[in-house]
Amino acid sequence: MTATIKSLETASQQVGVADTTLYTVPASTTTKIESFVLTNTSTTTSYVVSVHKVKSGDAVADDTKIVNALSIPPKGSVELIQRPWLLSTGDFLSAIADVAAKITVHISGIEVT
Repeated sequence: MTATIKSLETASQQVGVADTTLYTVPASTTTKIESFVLTNTSTTTSYVVSVHKVKSGDAVADDTKIVNALSIPPKGSVELIQRPWLLSTGDFLSAIADVAAKITVHISGIEVT
């Protein structure tokens, strides 16, 4: 068993106005998400974002929503993790915002293979 501490999001990941997959657990892997930060890059406007934690084989839906319409102030950041999230192979995290390219995501954790 190998544990790898790493940044899990795609480089410079920004949330879009359509559902955006941020991270998917690779095959034969369990992931412990330790940090999930949303940052509003606008200097003048608040933007709204929703986040989903979806089990393998399921789809984004109201019952997978872990953050619903969170308003983030200009230049503001929000850490969503209070306790680590455990994800299994095929599980994924996704988000959608009211405006594209204004909410940046940083996810870090440990992948165990």
